[in-house]
Amino acid sequence: MQDQGEVMRLIRMLKCRDINLRWKAARQLTECGESALEPVLRRIYDDDAGVRLLAIWVLGKIGSSQALGPLRTSSFDEDECIQAASLGAIDRISRRFSTAN
Repeated sequence: MQDQGEVMRLIRMLKCRDINLRWKAARQLTECGESALEPVLRRIYDDDAGVRLLAIWVLGKIGSSQALGPLRTSSFDEDECIQAASLGAIDRISRRFSTAN
């Protein structure tokens, strides 16, 4: 479990101009697991489509069923990439739980 200060630092990095730093932050957030869940969930409503896309990817990798409702909402985003990413994350999480049972 990561300290919340570190999680918030990584969340802020999702807005960096450098796409490589954004992806590095996203990958590190997946390693934070459940401790990153709430802050990442808030990012799927960000004004920046790139931040929304990375947050959705992170949520799919974390795999928490708590993300399903917000991801369903974001599957209706005006941006088609966000829609597709949301549906992919939903599918990934759903498969995780269907194989666990």
